[in-house]
Amino acid sequence: MGPEALSASQRWVLETSGLIKEAVLQQSALDAIDSYCSPQKQFRLLDLVLSYHLDGTELINLGVPVESLTELPYGAELRRLKSAVSNDDLQPLDDFASRVRESFDAIRAEYSVNQGSRS
Repeated sequence: MGPEALSASQRWVLETSGLIKEAVLQQSALDAIDSYCSPQKQFRLLDLVLSYHLDGTELINLGVPVESLTELPYGAELRRLKSAVSNDDLQPLDDFASRVRESFDAIRAEYSVNQGSRS
């Protein structure tokens, strides 16, 4: 039995739990940026993943297919952020959060309109 047999919300949990492991917990001793992660950066990365999960869950509950969310580039970007953002400049994390929020807001608006037209 593969992930396809799971419900949309369960597949989303599976996707975002992988993000916690890969974007927050794993570190690479061979990467100059990722070999050490400040507590502030670690907290911000975890906060990004949790926000991504909660916002995605809300979209799935509106009827957005989980595949639509997993096809967006944000999961892959989240996995790379820890190696791309230095401990001294966390602004790119805020920029990423803004891009995700804008994209999810657009999807939410589209599905909210569709939900309203069905009523």
